Amino acid sequence: MMSQALRAGVGRAVINPPLGVVHAGWGAATHVHATGFHMDLYATVLVLRSDDGALVFCDLDLCLIPNEVDKRVREAVAAAAGVDVNAVRLSMSHTHGGPEVQRSYASGAGSLAEAYLENLVHLVAGAAKQANDHLEPAVLTFGSGQANFAINRRQKLPEGRVVTGCNPEGFADHSLPLLRIDSAAGGPLACMWGYAMHPTILGPENTLMSPDYPGVARSILEELTGATSLFLQGSAGNQGPGPGGFTGDLHAAERIGSALGCEASKVYLSSEDLGVAEFDRVWESGAPLGKWKYGASHRKPAVLGVRNRLAMLPVKPAPSLSESTRESQELREKLVDLREDGAPAGEIESLTWRTKRAEMRVRHAREYEGLTEKGIEVQAFRVGETAFVAMPLEPFAEIGMRIKERSPFRLTHVSGYSNGWYGYLPTSESYLDGGYEVDTTPFQEGADEVMVRVAAEMLAELATER
Repeated sequence: MMSQALRAGVGRAVINPPLGVVHAGWGAATHVHATGFHMDLYATVLVLRSDDGALVFCDLDLCLIPNEVDKRVREAVAAAAGVDVNAVRLSMSHTHGGPEVQRSYASGAGSLAEAYLENLVHLVAGAAKQANDHLEPAVLTFGSGQANFAINRRQKLPEGRVVTGCNPEGFADHSLPLLRIDSAAGGPLACMWGYAMHPTILGPENTLMSPDYPGVARSILEELTGATSLFLQGSAGNQGPGPGGFTGDLHAAERIGSALGCEASKVYLSSEDLGVAEFDRVWESGAPLGKWKYGASHRKPAVLGVRNRLAMLPVKPAPSLSESTRESQELREKLVDLREDGAPAGEIESLTWRTKRAEMRVRHAREYEGLTEKGIEVQAFRVGETAFVAMPLEPFAEIGMRIKERSPFRLTHVSGYSNGWYGYLPTSESYLDGGYEVDTTPFQEGADEVMVRVAAEMLAELATER
């Protein structure tokens, strides 16, 4: 069925955690709790509804949340907006300056994090209800820009070790796609835009809760356009901010965020659908003025569509859960003792990153022990002539590009950090060099090829809907 009337609504909630919740989660950080806030953290929800369906986009200023909490949030949003849960997308900006609620290695404040996550479910659902309660007729336009801030972060040292740094020769995706949603009566409503770059400008030395560059860009975009902004992180698994990253300097995040906000604003303001320009008349004014006017734009109805599918990805042999748990527990206890004893910062830093890696092995064992493959949810939304692919992974930028190249849509954005989190998705070629992303991924070579194929099939199906 073809959509005849598109309606849109936006809602927002502040999701600042109490400062007693663990901050960030950097393995090199020597502090546990934030000392304050750089900017507020938000949950922003966009509801799109037409005659033949509805879609809900949720943008959260968080790094990651546990998969079971992600599921609860999506279910609560679906109930609040009156939609099927498969039509709800929950995306994290992946800021590394926010609360750490995914791992327990850094603190004994687990109960406080649990209370925060419980409240988060209600806050996001409330923003969804606000959006659904304020639907109004809307029109769509889209555009795309470029921003050259993202740099491939897989840096190979002379001895061959791959570190998370700066590799200017590596592949980077600089595209900045944007979907603009205006009120049919005139005036801005919302926009969704994306960019592929780890929000790791603020690093271990930063002691303030912060949305990093996505939050700064949002504030600039909203100030310049009046539209409520949703940011969708891209395929940023191997994309970073380059030499300016991992700093405690807030100005660095504000500089890059401001520039990205200006670029997104330029795309937004350039994408307005004014209709078809037609010559109207000669207007005598000393000089004869050729007066033109904009006529009907002949917009096509905005088709909304959704696909959800499991991609069966091959997984590595998992470590023993019992052994991983024992190792993690021992290291956590030692770390608590070091902090309580006021040990030197270097000792705390060294044990923190080791404890972090141990906790990652526990999660890997818990999720994959005994498995040879894992079904990972892939979600594809169609909004008119644009498509949005989401996965609960950290895909390398090359994977996102390969999906976009196979997409039949005029504009396609491929995101990770959505609807849960199951680790990195490297390209098969990257396994030869190793490095953090390859070492920690639960998936084997070839998983990227499965993901590209499944996503491309979903997009092809959505393109046939009219």
